Amino acid sequence: MVKSRRPEVVVLIDYPGFNLRFAKAVKKLGISTFYYIAPQVWAWGQGRAAKMAGFVDQMAVLFAFEVDFFSRYQIKTTFVGHPLLEGMEVGLSRYEFMEKYDLNPGHPLLALIPGSRNQEVRHLLPPMLQTAEQLRRNHPELQVAISQAASVEPQQFESLVAAAPWARAVRADYYPLMHYATAGMVASGTATLEAACADLPFALLYRVSPLSFAIGKQLVKIPNIGLVNIVAGEAVVPEFLQDDLVPDQMAPVVERLLFDEPARSAMQVKLAGVRNRLGEAGASQKTARLVLEQIGLHQDETN
Repeated sequence: MVKSRRPEVVVLIDYPGFNLRFAKAVKKLGISTFYYIAPQVWAWGQGRAAKMAGFVDQMAVLFAFEVDFFSRYQIKTTFVGHPLLEGMEVGLSRYEFMEKYDLNPGHPLLALIPGSRNQEVRHLLPPMLQTAEQLRRNHPELQVAISQAASVEPQQFESLVAAAPWARAVRADYYPLMHYATAGMVASGTATLEAACADLPFALLYRVSPLSFAIGKQLVKIPNIGLVNIVAGEAVVPEFLQDDLVPDQMAPVVERLLFDEPARSAMQVKLAGVRNRLGEAGASQKTARLVLEQIGLHQDETN
């Protein structure tokens, strides 16, 4: 289709496994290429960045530090901000949220965000619940709410939470949960940035198969895996990885975030810094403008 239609530019979005090969093939046809949401080669494949310079004409990136990284390889790169800033609508007031899920607004609330994929929920939710149960033994007033993503198999979720009748399942109010919880335990990924934007102090959890983790350790060349810590350039939130997902280790850390106000406030100051580094809303519009400019058009010419 690309050969027959000969577009002026091909816009590639995320998914490096396919898009990097496709960009190389498209460039051989003499067609301009534009990449939005850059491959995270700064973490796992810095050697690929030099090769990308040969077939990627321009990039729009989500993180400011990516500009410096890709510019070193002579790839024209523009920071447009993160698209999640465009869609974090809370919707419910604090009172409405608490009433909807039968929660007491006067008691602390722990949010469990185990992810949106079946495998990560299976890996992360059990140690999250075990940690929450341990905390509740010392703090009976502690309330617990679990984010249940629509993409997670309902039967799997229900079987995992069956032993925790004291926990509330939150199915449609993901952002209100983050905004109104006291602290959280959050799966590694974009959810950590969402938690930062919601001003939610949290601990990060990550667990995959032992083989995947061993391979990842060989590939990843940065000290932290959490996006919040990567964006901040320091360890803002604690990271619990693989065999470290032990309730006895996690409970004291989460307990401080729930009940130690100075500790919570100190993390929230750092999280505010992360939010500021994500830029401003409007990433999609900025990216569209860059694409038009690449093919010699300006926004006012398309109106």
